[in-house]
Amino acid sequence: MMINFKVSTPVIFDAMMLITSCENNIIDEWVSYFEKALIHKEVFEELKTEAVKNKVQSLVNNGAFEIVDDDYQVTLKDSASITLYQSCDRELQSRLDVNKGRDHGEYKTLLYAKFKDVSIFSTQEVAVWNLYTQSKNFKDIEFLTFQDLAFLMIRNGGVKEIRKIGKAIYKKVTNLGNYPLQDFLQFADSLNPMIIPPPQEFIPSFIKFKINQDSQ
Repeated sequence: MMINFKVSTPVIFDAMMLITSCENNIIDEWVSYFEKALIHKEVFEELKTEAVKNKVQSLVNNGAFEIVDDDYQVTLKDSASITLYQSCDRELQSRLDVNKGRDHGEYKTLLYAKFKDVSIFSTQEVAVWNLYTQSKNFKDIEFLTFQDLAFLMIRNGGVKEIRKIGKAIYKKVTNLGNYPLQDFLQFADSLNPMIIPPPQEFIPSFIKFKINQDSQ
């Protein structure tokens, strides 16, 4: 029986996830897995391929995506929140190439996720892993990766071809010797029991699976 899992917490897409999914004609499938999918305005403006930008704009127009900005800054009024923001800004400035503009969208996305308490859907697994394990300010963010979307495709895919693509994505980006697909599916299912209706909160969490496997 097919279980319709959806991520109910807001998720903000990084630029590469938008580009990759649009170029591979899978963005409509992916965005259907989220109750609330977000894009930071800076990321949208930095999309250089016209076809990708037009596709994303069409999804914004029909309500599948919401473009957001730095509206959290109006809440940074007390000294504790201002100090935290300054600490986050310094850390990202040291980790990313912000001043030259190359990582400006990523910088804005990470700050938005931190101060609006939303998840990030990111392609950059090494950078994500470093933030999750080493960061002073960003290890509390929930990161979704290619593997997590692969899980959603396998579990949600209404047609065999979608499930097949999900398996292929997982196998392409994962060390299968250390992180077998079937083990990840079982781990994610254990976090999200297959009940009807589906659970209100759902995150596949390949990162948690990786930590669990590495500790054994």
